[in-house]
Amino acid sequence: MRKKKKKRTRPPIPPRQKTPEEIRNARLEIIITFAFTGGLLLGVWEVFLFRRTIIDVSIPLVLWLTPGMVLTPIFYRWLNQIDNMRLPWIPHFLLHYLLHTCIIGSVVTFSFMAINYYGADPNFTSERFEILEKSSLPGSKGHRNERLPTALINYHGLNKEIVFKYRDTERFRNATYVILYVKRGLLGYDILDDYDVANEK
Repeated sequence: MRKKKKKRTRPPIPPRQKTPEEIRNARLEIIITFAFTGGLLLGVWEVFLFRRTIIDVSIPLVLWLTPGMVLTPIFYRWLNQIDNMRLPWIPHFLLHYLLHTCIIGSVVTFSFMAINYYGADPNFTSERFEILEKSSLPGSKGHRNERLPTALINYHGLNKEIVFKYRDTERFRNATYVILYVKRGLLGYDILDDYDVANEK
């Protein structure tokens, strides 16, 4: 009888050890991911602050978009070493710009809006404004059909959209005026403390 040849088994290949630079980059990627997520959450908060603040939309928009324009060229090579993505120059640059905008831009914009909002004068005044235009926005997730009524008014030369709650729909339908209860923000931009609708002047 022929003896069966024993199959030679190759020893397992040990996993390649990561270099200190790769370990550092992996940690930095985790930190950047958390920072990006935090920036998105701040963005949601900023929408609430914007709706409650009487301010030209161009001001928070410039604050949000400008940091990316400044920081992207400065940190472009450094971020390339971290993400190690093989992309053409233009889309890679745009991804870095989006990253800086969502992180640093959100922090700058939120800080500005929050300081003005939370540092506002506790005293308020009430004013009445004619509704120039009525519209509505989709409700929250799961309640899209419960549309939120909106009223466009002219607040001392600045057009401002006031968003009401779904339960105000019936009263809002026949309203011709909006009553605003306004506080003075710390940075000079008025804050909507509360608001209501009225049918007559």
